[in-house]
Amino acid sequence: MEKHPACIATQYGWVEIDNVNFKAVNCVVDKLHDNILQSEFYKSKENEYWPAVNKLEDYDSTFKSALSYYETEYFHHILRYPEFTPTQFKEALMFLLEVCEYCYSNGYYIRTHLWNLTFVRGKPLLIDIRDFEIYREQNWVAIFKGHFRDAIDTHNPVLSEKFVRNSDEIKNKLHRCPNDLKDIRVIVESIVPVDTHNGTWTNYHGDRINFLYLANCLDDALYNSIKTYGGGSKDPTKSLTVMNTIEMLKPKTVVEVGCNNGLYCFAAAKHANVVGIDYDINAINNANEINKKLGTNATFLCCDLLNETNNSKSYGQKNAYGSIYDRCRSELLIAPAVMHHLYRASKDLDKIARVLSNLAVDHLLVEHIPGYYNEDNFLKAFEACNCIVVDKLSSSPSPRVFYLFSMQQ
Repeated sequence: MEKHPACIATQYGWVEIDNVNFKAVNCVVDKLHDNILQSEFYKSKENEYWPAVNKLEDYDSTFKSALSYYETEYFHHILRYPEFTPTQFKEALMFLLEVCEYCYSNGYYIRTHLWNLTFVRGKPLLIDIRDFEIYREQNWVAIFKGHFRDAIDTHNPVLSEKFVRNSDEIKNKLHRCPNDLKDIRVIVESIVPVDTHNGTWTNYHGDRINFLYLANCLDDALYNSIKTYGGGSKDPTKSLTVMNTIEMLKPKTVVEVGCNNGLYCFAAAKHANVVGIDYDINAINNANEINKKLGTNATFLCCDLLNETNNSKSYGQKNAYGSIYDRCRSELLIAPAVMHHLYRASKDLDKIARVLSNLAVDHLLVEHIPGYYNEDNFLKAFEACNCIVVDKLSSSPSPRVFYLFSMQQ
């Protein structure tokens, strides 16, 4: 298939993305970058600061010729800067500072910003790797001041007040700061993330999932604990149905709606690349903290899925970064114990079905809890979105059930 560059400015190289075969190739045009990507400076920080790369000798670009080509890890469900939580915003800036300090100690400058990183396996990672320069006293402060501008533009899509409680104080300090990374560190460390409210569902599972907090990796024991989790009813039917469906369908990508602290996402990540979505920001922060220990292929996004206008918005020049729907769409969508909450929020089954089906490529596993809406209308809403019922599966506690839908191609 023809490959296209996933970049707007290509004078320093570009990335070619194959979204069918899940492949990414960095195409390098600068000899400095070619040398750096093969150096100990770069290799010693692979998967810590930036992705591992492997130089290709037999790659052909259909865009234009480059000096060299590097196979790079393909990242699913990329979380973009405007979608960070306040906690992640500070964490990402602290990470950029650490990368800058490392570059400076090796005689390099890196012209970068928060658009160039995402969160992978629970931690920030720089994914634009062609911005290195020889250090010639370039301005380090500019990297951080750029995130505290007064006006919204392409590189500054949201005002810092969304993330930082003491935004004006940080802004003023950065404008007076000398070009010294030690001084910048003191300022960034003083960022106070915006307070988040106590979400209604933050502690939904309570101490029933202490096993999740005690785990240090996603091993067979943790996977089985999640698969047989019985919740408040102590009946594991719901969990068994979710995980058995994933095992049967073998999707490469999964999206969970209403993921809370990521319980099912972590288990699903044993089989697939997963994104969990929830409107409770504290639950998402909780999931991110757990994932820092587990290091799974799960990403977590805080957003209100019923806000179609916001979720359809594409960032970047020529919409290069795509919308939430573009980046979170997965082969399988799972929605356990969430339909009745979405219905109480919107009273619109057609809208809910449209939103959920917009996130699914092949299948949807949606739990139906009787008593909140008419079941026939529920099925008709999904049918109108080209979703065909494949199976009706058990859940718990009874009379809850799951409907497995197939997306009509």
